[in-house]
Amino acid sequence: ELKNRVMMSAIGTHESVKSEADKGYDKLIVYHVARAKGGNGLNMGEVTAVDKASAHFGFLFIAEDKYIRLKKLNDIVHDAGDKTCIQLLQGGLAIDLD
Repeated sequence: ELKNRVMMSAIGTHESVKSEADKGYDKLIVYHVARAKGGNGLNMGEVTAVDKASAHFGFLFIAEDKYIRLKKLNDIVHDAGDKTCIQLLQGGLAIDLD
């Protein structure tokens, strides 16, 4: 259940890929918490790759267990009173395979 019908669509921040360290994700969390406090009912995360071929284009990436830290983003945004979802990407023929 959402608190209202306001939804923030997926916006590419590139904060998630500036660093493999948590500081990149921390900036992404701050960004989404600010939107949650601003009155959104649903925050959609930026495009998120589901395969390794798409990962090197600078998207969020969920094809490996080390990216479980997205749960931290989800939990903190929930604590701020908002819901989250992600936009999935499987690039198909648009992605150059190694």
